[in-house]
Amino acid sequence: MPLKSYRELEVWKKCVQIVVEVYQLTASYPRDERFGLVSQLRRAAISVPANIAEGYGRATRGEYLNQLSVARGSLNELETLCIVSTKLGVASEPAIASVQRLVSDAQQMIYRLRSRLQSKRNVIRCPRSPVPGPRSPVPGASRHRIHHEIHREPCIVL
Repeated sequence: MPLKSYRELEVWKKCVQIVVEVYQLTASYPRDERFGLVSQLRRAAISVPANIAEGYGRATRGEYLNQLSVARGSLNELETLCIVSTKLGVASEPAIASVQRLVSDAQQMIYRLRSRLQSKRNVIRCPRSPVPGPRSPVPGASRHRIHHEIHREPCIVL
């Protein structure tokens, strides 16, 4: 059954949990880090589920893949900021461990989602195709070109 919303994605739910954990973690940071590490950590954390949601709402699979790459980059940034926090003594390793576990899980989930989307990237399904279910490669697919010229409607990229 297809998803009705990005809110049904397990990876999005995991990333929202990361945001909650980061906000709880940074609440105990020193006040002088409010505009430094606290701000950076919170912004990086918030950008992950936001980019997943934005990508889900984009028009093409390529745009979705790009937004997932941005989300993955934000997870790497978040992981780095957690390491810096422990090195500076702003947070203890046990306090950071929960966030790092969630980040690691989310990185794997985004990798798997991207892999699945990329493996389906080069096939199309025409909604009004005379034969139900045929798929053909996108580059130079004459059947697809004829369908598009006749019906003048977008095809679903799988």
